[in-house]
Amino acid sequence: MKTRITSGHRNFSRLISHAYVGHPPTGEDRGIADSSRRRWVLCDGASEGWDPAGWAGILARSLAMLGPNARAIVNAREDFASSSGSKETSGGADWLSVRARVRGSWSTALVVEASPGSQYLEISSIGDTCAFILDGFVPVLSFPLSDPLLFSSTPDLIGGEHGPIPAFNRVVVPLGRLKRPSFALATDALAARLLSEMGCTNGSSDSIWRFLAGADEKAFKAWVEEGIERGAMTRDDTTLMWVWRT
Repeated sequence: MKTRITSGHRNFSRLISHAYVGHPPTGEDRGIADSSRRRWVLCDGASEGWDPAGWAGILARSLAMLGPNARAIVNAREDFASSSGSKETSGGADWLSVRARVRGSWSTALVVEASPGSQYLEISSIGDTCAFILDGFVPVLSFPLSDPLLFSSTPDLIGGEHGPIPAFNRVVVPLGRLKRPSFALATDALAARLLSEMGCTNGSSDSIWRFLAGADEKAFKAWVEEGIERGAMTRDDTTLMWVWRT
């Protein structure tokens, strides 16, 4: 994932990203950092469905371009239908693929938008992909979930087929009182671990965030695998997008 730099000392344009692939070969999380639109998106495709990475990627692109609204979802569904048709005509499908196709395609969606001048953030969410607001390395808010016990095996999801469009949960976060504001987007396995181990709800610890700020790919992978080994995380794709002001 590349960082896009925009002008202006108050813009959110510095990106720290980490990813662990729990579902080879490429994983099923897809994120887009578009600082020119002041918009950051992270989608987590449901592994039980049909082409979860494809649906998550198309959905993320549409949300990054059009924003968190029904039009973006309809546009993504149309693009995905075209993409799925091409895949189905390119070769035969085995019985596992057929079963996955029957179950449909599903994804979470998380969109963070910064106001002009970065005075506040608007967070829009469907599902259990979470945003964290930090002051330096101290977490001050998580959304839409703030308790690791609230994560479940049946989060709200956006379907890739025609049908009802779920409503986004939304919150507006003023940043005026934060000295060093930043925000992070995290898929469910990572978000649950952060909330569980850090006490994010009371901001009592910043040690994990300091680690994540300095970790390289090898260190992040080792940290995730250690957490899986001792039961602190589920084995899943794990993605972090952490955005700072420049």
